[in-house]
Amino acid sequence: MTRTTSKFRRLFHRAVAVLTSLPLATAAFAECSAAGCYGVYIEELYATAEGGVWIKTTGDETLANCTANSNVFLRLNATAGYKDIYSTLLAAMLAEKRVSLRVVEGSNPCAVAYVTLNRTSW
Repeated sequence: MTRTTSKFRRLFHRAVAVLTSLPLATAAFAECSAAGCYGVYIEELYATAEGGVWIKTTGDETLANCTANSNVFLRLNATAGYKDIYSTLLAAMLAEKRVSLRVVEGSNPCAVAYVTLNRTSW
């Protein structure tokens, strides 16, 4: 094997290693934990006529320390700051930005306490 071929082969293997690790790094960042879901996209917003919104994210809501409705939906109840949080979620969904949702631990269904949306969003 020539010296040039050996360098090319090493460079190729490094590039393959970097490219195959990228999906793992991005997939591991967006997830839910006991306190809520962090760095997730909003997949579905289901507003109800009686007030409140059901929220589905790209995270695994069953990991939160609360009871997710149908194992996928968090609940934004129609309380004092409801419209502010809902507009933030809607803006994030339309702009395809990641958000973080803090849940009320132990709630059934999982109630959203607050939401964060950053300009740089992870």
